[in-house]
Amino acid sequence: MIALIYKDMITLKKTIVIALIMGVVLTGQSIMKNEIFLVSFIYALFPMSLMISSLAYDSKAKFENFAFSTPLKRSSYIISKVFFCFVFGILGAIITLVFLINNKAPIESLFIVPILTTLISLTTPAIFLILAVKFGVEKARIILAVIYFSFAGLGTLLKERVDILKSVVALFGNIPAYIIGIALTVFCLILVFILLKISIAIINKKEY
Repeated sequence: MIALIYKDMITLKKTIVIALIMGVVLTGQSIMKNEIFLVSFIYALFPMSLMISSLAYDSKAKFENFAFSTPLKRSSYIISKVFFCFVFGILGAIITLVFLINNKAPIESLFIVPILTTLISLTTPAIFLILAVKFGVEKARIILAVIYFSFAGLGTLLKERVDILKSVVALFGNIPAYIIGIALTVFCLILVFILLKISIAIINKKEY
């Protein structure tokens, strides 16, 4: 798996450098504008773009045909694709935590926001990975876009139902922040594990 990660780092080195530079710039702008929640979006978007580029390169070069003719485990191939997601997720969580501490944010934010940053960076790419393995990169992009806009539309509808949102906030308002943080972590780790297992199951059934 280390060799696969190294291969991706070599083939995507220009993209990685650009992503890091843009990450620094956009993070700086978010902090200056006091919009730290954008960091979660930034550090979920970049690993997703790196994963798409990596999968697109492998497809174009027919790397899977070569790799899976060797003793390489297909599960190692799948897990290697979330490496950048994990790295960017941890980086985003650290930056978010430092910002919140410097701004003397409530203890609830210190527990929940950095965890959400990491989990968003892992779950969304894991979902895309299933779609890419099953349908190919291009179709996966279209499907994910449809899912995204569907959720965006649902979010807009929920905003109009203020009473529902208030009920949800009140429900979690009585739960300690560390409990919510632990619950989110456990839930999303299980979700990521299941999503990766699904990707592995799909790729094991495919012929290359």
